[in-house]
Amino acid sequence: MRLDVDIKSGFFTSREVADGLGISLRTLKNYRDEGRIQYHKFSPRRIGYAKQHIWAFLQTTHCSFYMKERAKKLLQESIVKYNSSD
Repeated sequence: MRLDVDIKSGFFTSREVADGLGISLRTLKNYRDEGRIQYHKFSPRRIGYAKQHIWAFLQTTHCSFYMKERAKKLLQESIVKYNSSD
């Protein structure tokens, strides 16, 4: 059974989070391994990130202001898209 992780379920894919933060998928994996960002593992190859966990990561990280603003914009745009698709 394939489980699609998308914005309607309240989760972002690894690619979306990495692109939003301006980091590589490997760096995102390192953040997961270090416990710096929380995630949900739906299957061995399917990982999702809840919006609130991304916000928490942004508040506790020492990343640049530019990265934080870029990620906030991604989250806000996704919320608008989700709300307008109802």
